[in-house]
Order: sequence, then structure tokens, then C-alpha cells
Amino acid sequence: MAIPLLISILGSMVGGSLADLISDKDRRQVFATFTTAHNIGAVLGPALGAFFFLSIPK
Repeated sequence: MAIPLLISILGSMVGGSLADLISDKDRRQVFATFTTAHNIGAVLGPALGAFFFLSIPK
């Protein structure tokens, strides 16, 4: 229960920081890159975790 709340809070903070730090001209590209990296991590993270878990010698 606490982790989704934490992710929501941190996501808002990061989005606000990016909006403050990036110029209007580059903002669209930066947000697209950030969102793409986040989504790739959400897909590859569990796959890599499963790979490493299954590769541990028993």
C-alpha cells in the first residue's frame, strides 16, 4: 500500500523538477525520453530479475 503512494509522490516531484529545469523547447523530448525509459524499466526489470533468479545455482 505504501509503495504505490510513494511512487505517485516521487513521480509528481520528478515531473515538476523536470518541468522547472528543462526549457520549453526541449520539454516534450525530455518527458518522452523519461517516460520511455520508465516503461522499458518496468518491462525489463522483472524479466532480468527472473533470469538472475533462475540462474542461481542450487
